[in-house]
Amino acid sequence: MSHRSSEELKQDLLEAQKQVRIHGQYRHYKGQQYLVVGLVVIESTDKVGVLYRAEYTGFEDIVFLRPLEEFLSSVETTNEGVAARFALVS
Repeated sequence: MSHRSSEELKQDLLEAQKQVRIHGQYRHYKGQQYLVVGLVVIESTDKVGVLYRAEYTGFEDIVFLRPLEEFLSSVETTNEGVAARFALVS
């Protein structure tokens, strides 16, 4: 697979910064807290990903990666109906 140009990838990262706050605290719809560490390009797809670290007991310092589109998506819940997968807390 050939990658998109570095200019295109940088532009995607800049656009993502308008949607996700780096160092922002987010609450997952199931209640756990996470800190966004940064934004990355997923090498296999050239899509933007969100790196985030768990902020709850037993998972401290575990870093996760989720595609930006999925991070920003909504989910159907049994209690709240449709909810943001991750909601900015601070």
